[in-house]
Amino acid sequence: MRRRTLLTVCLATGVALFLIADASGAVVGFATGNNWLKLPKAERVGYVAGVMDSLLLVASLDTSQAQQFRANSLRLIECLKTRPEVTMGQLEAVVLRFRSLHPEAWDSSMAVLVVGSLRDFCPSRR
Repeated sequence: MRRRTLLTVCLATGVALFLIADASGAVVGFATGNNWLKLPKAERVGYVAGVMDSLLLVASLDTSQAQQFRANSLRLIECLKTRPEVTMGQLEAVVLRFRSLHPEAWDSSMAVLVVGSLRDFCPSRR
């Protein structure tokens, strides 16, 4: 169960990184320091791990890859905004399904797996 909780937190982190700030830097997502502090310790650790995983992925991109990643992320955010009824538990299920269907990606960064999962979840946003 702890592994599943950690996956949910990492997924939430990835989504939160996409939703956390608008162009002005104002927080538009749920990820604030106060909300994070209310999480159980294991979830706080998982959240930090998810942020680090995402930062490492973004830092590894060159300029054109980063621009493409941003464009893809914005399309995925628009898709998720049109589906506010989708829960983190459902998104976790999407990631688990994607991972089971793509054994070649099992050793990939979770950030890559989550984005790939969301692309499948929002096929019109590829």
